[in-house]
Amino acid sequence: MDRSEITVIPGEKPRFETPGFFSGNEVGGVWKWRDRHGVFHRPADMETRHLFHVIRMIWNNTVPWWMRVGRVRLYSFHSFYTTRYRREAVRQIGAELYRRRDLTDQWKAELREMESWFSQWEDVEDTRLAFTRRLEHSPVARGSGPA
Repeated sequence: MDRSEITVIPGEKPRFETPGFFSGNEVGGVWKWRDRHGVFHRPADMETRHLFHVIRMIWNNTVPWWMRVGRVRLYSFHSFYTTRYRREAVRQIGAELYRRRDLTDQWKAELREMESWFSQWEDVEDTRLAFTRRLEHSPVARGSGPA
């Protein structure tokens, strides 16, 4: 099923996008997270709370049960949320999340816990690769974290 949409952001030219693929990145557009209601959001427009919960949701639904963190809700993902889309979500949302200065101490602790598993386990899933690269360069992973 090929669904496409036109995204209009005030002050910008309309952009044609094909959800589930990275046309936004490949043609210089803006990547967006699709929420459970089918609404698309630019990470820069999302609340920090939402960014963190997306990262944790992807993590908890990717790793074995003993590596899960925080409040765990397991989902049966719609076919839209491919491994490729989730990997890109971690890259895009993670980049925005680590720009934020309002991470709670609990969120920082959970992010550090996720990062700690990388040194112990080789094959978490393909999502790990993008997630690891984001965390390796983050102030949260190094212990300083946002102020």
